[in-house]
Parts: sequence; C-alpha cells; structure tokens
Amino acid sequence: MPTITGREVGATGFGLMSLTWAHDPTPKDQAFAAMDAALATGATFWNGGQFYGTPEYNSLHLLRDYFTEHPDAAKDVVLSIKGGLTLEKIPDGSEKFVRQSVEDCLRIL
Repeated sequence: MPTITGREVGATGFGLMSLTWAHDPTPKDQAFAAMDAALATGATFWNGGQFYGTPEYNSLHLLRDYFTEHPDAAKDVVLSIKGGLTLEKIPDGSEKFVRQSVEDCLRIL
C-alpha cells in the first residue's frame, strides 16, 4: 500500500473540488455521504483547495464540518491542501502570501 509521510493511504485518492467549487455546491449531507464512501472504499488520501469554492465556503469548510461530525475519521485521512492563489486565482509564491495562505487554511480547519 502506498504511504505518505509514513502513513498508509489507499491506492486511489479522493478529490473534494466538485463538492464545493460549483455554482450550487453539493448539499452537506450528500457531500458527507460521498466522503464516507471514500473512506469505506479505502480512499484515505484526500485533496482539497483553499480556492475550491468561495472564501466563505470552500473545501476547507467542508472538511472542518465533516471532521467535526466524524472526529474518528480524522485519524484515517491524509490531507493535501492547495493554496497560494489570490482571490483572482493568480498564483502568488511570495513568502508573505504563502505564509498567509497556510495560516488561513489552518484557521479554517
């Protein structure tokens, strides 16, 4: 089985983009059901993005809400979070912006 940071992950990952980056995001109960199904099938490497949705509701908010409701699932999931884009979706690799992006992600999670 593949490993990331010393933790085993399933051979297939689970991407969260389509759950929140849409005009009408997936309802939480349906998103949670998809996340439950991912875990049940061994997909334990999950990918989200700070920009997968709006600043008010993106995949980080969905993850926070999911793990609040399913705290035991957090030990089974390895997260990969994309960040570093401005609100205009322009990459900004400056130390200051990357640091702010990481801090914003951690604050939401």
